[in-house]
Amino acid sequence: MKHILSCLLWVCFSWFAFTLSPKSVSIYEQMADLSEQVQGGAAVIASDEQMPSLIDMAANDIYTNLIPSVTADSSPREEILVPNRPQTTPGREVTLFFKANSLAFPEFYKLIMKTLLKDKKTVLTGMKIMNAAHLKQKGMMERHYGVINNVAQNARWMGDEKLKGIADHFNVPSDHVVGGLEAVTRINEILRRKSKPEISITDIEIARMWSKAGKPFKTMPGIYSKPYTFEGETFAVVDGFYAAQLNTFYTQGCGILAFSVRLSPDFEVKALRDLIGANDPTQAKEGTFRNVFLGMNSAANVLENGIHGSAGYLEGLRELMNIMGFDLKDTGLFAALREKGHSEQELEEILKILLENPEMFHSRKQKMERVFDCTEELPLDEVVKWIDDLIVTSTLFKESRYGSGMSWQEVIHNVLSHIPFDTAGSIRQAVARFVEGSA
Repeated sequence: MKHILSCLLWVCFSWFAFTLSPKSVSIYEQMADLSEQVQGGAAVIASDEQMPSLIDMAANDIYTNLIPSVTADSSPREEILVPNRPQTTPGREVTLFFKANSLAFPEFYKLIMKTLLKDKKTVLTGMKIMNAAHLKQKGMMERHYGVINNVAQNARWMGDEKLKGIADHFNVPSDHVVGGLEAVTRINEILRRKSKPEISITDIEIARMWSKAGKPFKTMPGIYSKPYTFEGETFAVVDGFYAAQLNTFYTQGCGILAFSVRLSPDFEVKALRDLIGANDPTQAKEGTFRNVFLGMNSAANVLENGIHGSAGYLEGLRELMNIMGFDLKDTGLFAALREKGHSEQELEEILKILLENPEMFHSRKQKMERVFDCTEELPLDEVVKWIDDLIVTSTLFKESRYGSGMSWQEVIHNVLSHIPFDTAGSIRQAVARFVEGSA
């Protein structure tokens, strides 16, 4: 009798524990666990049966319960669904996030999660929902957009050469080249100086005028200018759309569903980008994620295109840290470089410099470009080789008479700026020649 009573008590306790447990978290953890097993070569049959079902349950829970609750909150809120899983071995990690205009389409994130976790055998390493107040408090999207944000706030950040190129293209003085977020202030300064009436519009109105402002002039990836005319004066506004872009993240009721994945060896970042499709959904190839999203939401456009995916492994590393909150040492790229024999301290210092996205001279294109743009869509092996070469040659440079006494920041910027090399090739010989000539 005592044994039977004990069994009944255990059954009742188990039932209550199951009933009161946070089911949504267990769903996401199961998805992450199963994706790990599948990429490891196990549970393929189980994945065919279980993964779609888990994803359906997760998507329904996100759409029905989590999104309405989290995004409606006016105070900063972050709901962690899969805690970040540290990576101790080399891996191809990237970050993706569903933008606010896609959160109302559960079939869209069902499609993407099933394609990535089941068909492409990627591993889910972290997942969370963040509302507008949280994103704004952390300044997350300003850091995410990096160069675009810097230029929109101050067009002079680009440097004199690029500023002059834009001014010459639109046939305006250099001080008439203004960033999207500084446009109203800078334009009014010039109008006052010329005793002309000031304009009384906002950054958002500048952004709304962008689509009708003429043909864009491209200076570099993400940096576009258009002509605006006020009181008979023409101005070149750089990234005038940016205020509206920030607004899509920072308006109450908005938010993002972000997740990180480790790609399988036969599914590199370029293949993922091809699958996502062109930034403009109307230009995306049939069957790509953004093309499918346009079919679900006819209002989709280049700013609100449903989903973002890392363009490369270095950019992906910054997004893992900025958006997902990973520690640098817990990422697959760091593990890959550590295997090259570099110390953790050295790696941390140099990678943090590279994650600032400095300019470098690209010999194949014969011009200065940002590190993220140069390493965009490159396979992991090439990115690791390039960074390894950069560290070795920068060390050689630092120990030379020319680089003696320089900080790592100064050394890296010197090497990137003055020594021509191709991201797909070795730079060691070029640096060795340069150092030998400066000795």
